[in-house]
Amino acid sequence: ASTALGRSGLGRRQVNSIYDEAANSENCEMAVTENKRAKTSSLQHLTIYDLPDAALAHIAAYLMSNTCRALLAVALTASSPSWRKSNWKLQPSEASKIIVHSNTRTWKIFGEVTFSFREDKILAAKLSDEDIGGVLVCVGAVHKIKLVELTHCVGITGHGLEPLRGSIHLEKIELSFVGRRESPNLTPEPMLSVAAVIPILDSIVDNEGCSLNHIQFPKIWRLEQYPMLDRFIAKYNHMMNGRSLVCSAEVMVNHQLTTCGNRFQGGHGRPWVNRSGEHYGINNFTCNTCNKHTCPDCIEDNAPDEVCEQCEQKCCTKCDETLTCDNCQETSCHGCTYIAECFTCRKVTCGDCCYVYWCECCEELRCCDCMTYVCCDHPGCDLSNCLGCAVSSSDMVQCCFECKSYCAEHLLVEHLERGQGDFCSDCNERVEQIKASKETEES
Repeated sequence: ASTALGRSGLGRRQVNSIYDEAANSENCEMAVTENKRAKTSSLQHLTIYDLPDAALAHIAAYLMSNTCRALLAVALTASSPSWRKSNWKLQPSEASKIIVHSNTRTWKIFGEVTFSFREDKILAAKLSDEDIGGVLVCVGAVHKIKLVELTHCVGITGHGLEPLRGSIHLEKIELSFVGRRESPNLTPEPMLSVAAVIPILDSIVDNEGCSLNHIQFPKIWRLEQYPMLDRFIAKYNHMMNGRSLVCSAEVMVNHQLTTCGNRFQGGHGRPWVNRSGEHYGINNFTCNTCNKHTCPDCIEDNAPDEVCEQCEQKCCTKCDETLTCDNCQETSCHGCTYIAECFTCRKVTCGDCCYVYWCECCEELRCCDCMTYVCCDHPGCDLSNCLGCAVSSSDMVQCCFECKSYCAEHLLVEHLERGQGDFCSDCNERVEQIKASKETEES
């Protein structure tokens, strides 16, 4: 380079100036390169924990479900296996606390009172004991959770419930893995271990100040009737028989519906949870839905020993009354099979034996033997009423032996589409009455 500059005819001063500029340029490039390396190095050491609280809250908000948010909170402290390896003694990081508390609905489902995976059936089936236990520790379940629902968490053995050991706040624990109105017959059978879960339940029942008053066991446990399970049920029944509880059943007093409100202690000879028969392991006095209690007297008066044959759950009359058909003897709740009592003959029948209709006009349930019901034949219309109400007003669904039965609105629609000639004189007269009534209302 120096030889080329010498031959160019430039003076020494000019050549030295070019050398200085080149040196300065090289130094600048080196400085820029070093600065880039420093920035890259600092960025490489940044983690998700360095994000501000607001950013973490926004990230959690983009997740599709509350279960995903709860699992993110677990992951921000440690991997799922680490929680169990630490004997569930890990403390949630600040980032984990932010994720759980930032979303009101997530906190309500997993931290405030309830711990439930009911809304995520597919994801719940993939959860492990470490996942469940990590979330329980993360939300401080032992100090506040009242209801634990493991609906659809069929992949766990029960070790993940260890963080609940000794809880005095837990009131209900759902171990059947099914939701309301779902069959308890699962294929394949759940892996929940009696040896893993019963010691945890024992620690809760043995603790002074225990609040537990409802347990729903897996069907496979109820069928096998394991000795360890039977001993626990005996201990649980003894505890419940020593409590003074308030009956929440609805009763008629002076022709008015009111709450029983009577205090009762024990089951008057009946076990709190059955230890024999086809209903082994099913409770007798606590509603599976609202977790409220019904005293033995009200049970005898309203629904003695009735358990739905399909979902195998027992509910109070407020939540989902369970009835037995007088004809076929099927016992079912309203959610599984339509079954009702006729207001006239007082017979209880299912839809297969004798359908019980509800008339929206007179607001009464009556079976097809006691009253003829008329249903609108227009596609998509579900209006119906009894024959007595049909005669009283032209607005009701009315029966016509020559034409089809229609409510007032759809009779006008059919009359407009098909024309007057397709209807009998009575239906044409009814159309004129409906039109006149509408004109009067508009004026």
